[in-house]
Amino acid sequence: MQRHANPDKAPADQQFLDTMTTHHAQGIKMAELVESRAAHDELKSFAKKMIDEQRQDINQMQEVRQKLFADQGSAANMQMPGMRGAMKGRQTSMQKLENSKGETFDKMFLDMMTRHHQQAIKISSAMMPKFTHQEVKDMAEKMKASQQEDMKKMEAWKKQWKVTQK
Repeated sequence: MQRHANPDKAPADQQFLDTMTTHHAQGIKMAELVESRAAHDELKSFAKKMIDEQRQDINQMQEVRQKLFADQGSAANMQMPGMRGAMKGRQTSMQKLENSKGETFDKMFLDMMTRHHQQAIKISSAMMPKFTHQEVKDMAEKMKASQQEDMKKMEAWKKQWKVTQK
């Protein structure tokens, strides 16, 4: 798919669908590391569930995008609130995550995924008032609620496992 010449000029619904698809794909890459690296079985179950949910979200976003914006280039907007600066240092962080195991991995994953979810919530919150399609708004609300629940679990694990944020 070609890139939209000015993604920030594309409809908010399209920017959200394209940007959040990219964002979810990044989350899936992080979560896929959990099975072979995490110390806690709860985290492994959580990651599997997250991968399934985010893949379902991506499929749904792609279906809606195809229906609403099939003939338009990608409007993934890395300057959108929540995405600005999201890529800064991401490569180094991912390399550190990939090279860690056990308790160290769990701590790093919880911190990174918490930030990742905070970005998704910020994107959803910032874009929601601009949506013109109810199904996109409904999707964003559902994702926001799901990510807030995930963050509660991760915060509880940080306390339970004595994980401190850096």
